[in-house]
Amino acid sequence: MYRYKKSGEKILAEMAENGYTSYVLKKYGLMAQGTLTKIRNEGNLTLDTLSKICIMLKCNISDIIDIQVSDAEKSEFYGIFEDKKKI
Repeated sequence: MYRYKKSGEKILAEMAENGYTSYVLKKYGLMAQGTLTKIRNEGNLTLDTLSKICIMLKCNISDIIDIQVSDAEKSEFYGIFEDKKKI
């Protein structure tokens, strides 16, 4: 699972500071209203959207999100290999 390092509002504010207001994004077809809402609400974003944000903010994806592996995810993914060792 990933989490935002900055709030969605902060991301949108920084984009606007760089000239990428919601008006410009929608007018030139750079992002749909639904995508802007997902950013604002810190919803799930595609890699394409994250890439666009990074281009607009001149940053890396690691400046926007952080990957955090939960215990459940570790168990689900790493547990596969432990089960094979028992066979």
